[in-house]
Amino acid sequence: MIALGATVPTPSSPLSLKDAIHRSLSHNLGLAASRLDAAQATEAIELADAGFDWRLSLRNRLGSARTLTEMNLGTPATDTFDAELGITKPFSSGGSLTLSGSSGRSWYDSNAIDGDEKIALGTSLTFTQPLLRGAWQTVNLAPVVNARLGAGRSRLQFRATTLDLIRDTETAYWTLAAYRSLVALRESSLRSAESLLAEVVERRRLGAATIQEQLQAEADVANQRVSILNAKQQADAADTRLRSLLGLDGTADAPAEVVVQTLPPEQVSGIDDYRGWLGQVLAFDLDAQVQQSTVESAQIDLEAARMNDNPQLDLAVTGSANGEANRFGSLNSALNALPNDHSWTGAATLTLSFPLGFRDTEARVRLAERNRRKADLRLADIRQALTFTARASWRDLEAARARREAAAAALELQQQVYEGERTRYSAGVSDIPKILQAQASLDAAKVSWVSALLDARVASARVARLDGTLLSRHGFTWDDAESRSGSGVGVDDTLPPLKNP
Repeated sequence: MIALGATVPTPSSPLSLKDAIHRSLSHNLGLAASRLDAAQATEAIELADAGFDWRLSLRNRLGSARTLTEMNLGTPATDTFDAELGITKPFSSGGSLTLSGSSGRSWYDSNAIDGDEKIALGTSLTFTQPLLRGAWQTVNLAPVVNARLGAGRSRLQFRATTLDLIRDTETAYWTLAAYRSLVALRESSLRSAESLLAEVVERRRLGAATIQEQLQAEADVANQRVSILNAKQQADAADTRLRSLLGLDGTADAPAEVVVQTLPPEQVSGIDDYRGWLGQVLAFDLDAQVQQSTVESAQIDLEAARMNDNPQLDLAVTGSANGEANRFGSLNSALNALPNDHSWTGAATLTLSFPLGFRDTEARVRLAERNRRKADLRLADIRQALTFTARASWRDLEAARARREAAAAALELQQQVYEGERTRYSAGVSDIPKILQAQASLDAAKVSWVSALLDARVASARVARLDGTLLSRHGFTWDDAESRSGSGVGVDDTLPPLKNP
């Protein structure tokens, strides 16, 4: 079970927005899983680089042979033991260098013939290099470069997930604050309705009001109570949404409700220069950066496919030295005789092979070309969609700011209208329907006011997510945000580097 952590205060102390973001970064399970996904990309780099590691090989062979002629002549079987040790170094050019040493021993079965034991030692050096297909760094370093590009993409995707979580946390935080404000406003309206009902009851006792007026006032009280229940249900749903983002479960350690600060009435900042802001959005967009990296990977694959659309032409250069001794006695005496019984060989081999038709490699080139074009189109599509999204977000922000100003003015006017009707009713120059109509208009103005404030906060968060200022507005840096991610649930795996090779 996951502990709450110090960033969630007691219910009597409101949770600040910054502390809520701290909590979501450290305890959100989805973000922790995304960090693990990004960390796995680091292993892909290791796997690709491991293809150029030194390789050690060891071979041992024990055998026995006896030909038909030997069997007819009664010659015993010949036993052999061979051992070979080699080390190979692959190169980014596609070639490899192998140094190996071997030893062998042969003797007749059960030492039936004395003095016929043979000892052989040898060493060889072999260099192989493809000259056409599979040759040079464009082909052989492609997996390494793609792995590093993929790791960079995973890091960028993790950052995008982090920003989305911060935006969603801010949105959920202010949504809960807004619904809690609506509950408070509905309760205020209920008190006003109950006050009106008490006044009507007193007036009826004095004969100045009818039973119909009292029933209308009682119905309004009942409606206000229903509105409170609906507002509380919306607040509970918002509370659940924020809990899920904060990583709060339903254990006994979790608070009964997440207490947040009140929704600020102040106006949010707007965008003075839309074109300049749009340029900032296009330059920052992480999805476009991820797709640009995909374009680079597609180009690398295309170049490698074109290089491989050639015949297989391999060069192999080999040199070896061998020694053999045929002596009876100790192994040392046999080894001492080797310098007098040695030989060497050297060879250069050029091997050409190719399929008839080259259908395989040509198809791979066509696939790589289409992947490259598809990557370009998707990058253009992302940028185009981003332009539309940015424009819509900008308009939403400006409209929310305008609604906030209009809703503030409307709320003030409706409050004056309602108070005026109550005063007139108390003076006997108004009636219940007019008061109830003024109350309904005031309630609608309150809802519009809170909705306008919430819409402005949500639109501001979306705009900040697009232009990359979401971190700085909450006092974060990337190092701080990434170091916090997953820390509350024990996830601190190293993230892959961002720089492309």
